[in-house]
Amino acid sequence: MPSSVKDSKWLMLSIFALALALRSIPVWVHQWTPEFVTIVDSARYLELTDRLVSGAGFSLQDPVSGEILPEQFRTPGYPLVLALASSLSMSLAWVLAFQVLVDALAAVACFWLVASWSTRSTGAFAAVLFAFDPAHVVYSNLLMADIFCGAAIAAGLVLLEYASRRPGNNSAAPGHLSALLILAGVCLTIATTLRPVALLLWVPAAIFLRWRRVGRRAVVGFVAAALLFPVVWSTRNARIADGFTVSTAFDVNLALVFAAKVEARRVGTSRAEGERSVMARVADRQQTDDVAFHHACRTIGLETVLQAPVAATVEIITSAAEMLLAGERRYLYQVLGRPLYGPGLGDVGRETVDLVGLLVDRGFTGGAVLTVQVLMMAVIWTLAAFGILTLWRQGQHEVVVLCVLSLMVVLAPSLVVGSGRLRLPVTLLIYGLAGVGGARAFGWREYRSRVVR
Repeated sequence: MPSSVKDSKWLMLSIFALALALRSIPVWVHQWTPEFVTIVDSARYLELTDRLVSGAGFSLQDPVSGEILPEQFRTPGYPLVLALASSLSMSLAWVLAFQVLVDALAAVACFWLVASWSTRSTGAFAAVLFAFDPAHVVYSNLLMADIFCGAAIAAGLVLLEYASRRPGNNSAAPGHLSALLILAGVCLTIATTLRPVALLLWVPAAIFLRWRRVGRRAVVGFVAAALLFPVVWSTRNARIADGFTVSTAFDVNLALVFAAKVEARRVGTSRAEGERSVMARVADRQQTDDVAFHHACRTIGLETVLQAPVAATVEIITSAAEMLLAGERRYLYQVLGRPLYGPGLGDVGRETVDLVGLLVDRGFTGGAVLTVQVLMMAVIWTLAAFGILTLWRQGQHEVVVLCVLSLMVVLAPSLVVGSGRLRLPVTLLIYGLAGVGGARAFGWREYRSRVVR
């Protein structure tokens, strides 16, 4: 354990208590009422869970044909968690309580990781920022896979940092080192079962390990463990369809979300009209070429984007801004007992006039809730950029590469959707970097006196 983390048990306990208290506030209001803790995606998770419990396999009913089809859009991790809870006669309230507990532990992981890179005060600052994140407070109280996915990634990062300490700081024997890295790989493969966005995290992690001179055999064991689920699940999907892929989510979202917005911007019509236009072309291509639905989505989505490069560029910029800065209002009000209170940031047009109208919609309070979150995230990203520069100047190049590439491989594919929720799996890294940047910007004495490993 690094010196900056030694004798920090009470500090870690305090961080855990703070994060737990903040995430428990909505519980006193919603009291696990299904109306307040489920959204549209939750219903699909519950349907998949019911089919798993009944022995029907990981499948869903097609809304058009009524046929039961194997599910390829979502990965099975979260339904398996719900199915396990059901088999143990545990209610959904227990699952949500466990989510709150796990997310509070993730705040402690944030402290440990950042303190390993810097100092206790820097780690504490980053962990407090993480604890107060509104999105984590909201989604830890919703039946969604994001919290468990983020926690699995956090556990993997902590194990990577602990196992890869440079000579003199690492007392682990070679066999112990390999076991720790295999466990880190298992954490990443579990994260992929929950959300496919974690699929490529093994790449920056492997670069990080080699940079720290970890042996090839240990790194190969880590990569093999990280790829365990992706290989198995891609093989399963290849057998039931015609594509070797972990999830068809990117293809479907490319066409029905991103390309639909590009088409609407190009033609100058509503997003609903754009979606209908793209969907009609997908259906036509599927019939004439007799290809799988997700292949048709990929083809039509790419064609639409390439036909309107200017509109696509504008949509990429607006999607990035929304994913990086968007706050929570609709689901925040929902978990506080006011379900479906107005649209979220991504549920209206994203032109400037639409955003201004949304901020003032339904009075000052609703607009202020969203405005504060957007401004807070702008400050966080600024501090995170400063943190990247600080770590690089310190000589911790491998940490910078790990953080930046991890953010890229998770967030870049999510641009086709452009939702603030999609940054949840890597929020720990965002706030970790912001903690480092904030400590440097504020000129804390402990930070200045730190000796770089």
